[in-house]
Amino acid sequence: MPESWNSKVAKKVHIMLSHDTYKGRLAGISSKGQHPETIGSARLHDLIVKLSPLYHFFGHHHRYCPEVQLPNNENRITKSIGLNQVFLPRHHEVISQDCFGILRLSSPNQMAFEIVEDKWFKSLRYSDCRTYL
Repeated sequence: MPESWNSKVAKKVHIMLSHDTYKGRLAGISSKGQHPETIGSARLHDLIVKLSPLYHFFGHHHRYCPEVQLPNNENRITKSIGLNQVFLPRHHEVISQDCFGILRLSSPNQMAFEIVEDKWFKSLRYSDCRTYL
């Protein structure tokens, strides 16, 4: 974290990946036994605001968290998206949904992200992709 915080390439960060999310990101999302507004890292929030990435992707919570927009220091927004875990409980069951998306880059500052919800993905099983794993 100190290396990131003091980075000279801060304005060049377009995509940030983190395991957990920033504090407050899950506010308004139901959680089992925890207060969602207290989950996450306050330091990560500050780092995202400072580095101003266009996108922030995170996992850890084993569910899809739709895009929210976080104002940052560059007078633009960071789009924060939580992806579901990639999970195949049994070889004959379908892969977990909302764990796979496509990030389209038309230029460094023009990006679009969408979760893959196509019919082929909704029926994807381990046996369909075993040779690639």
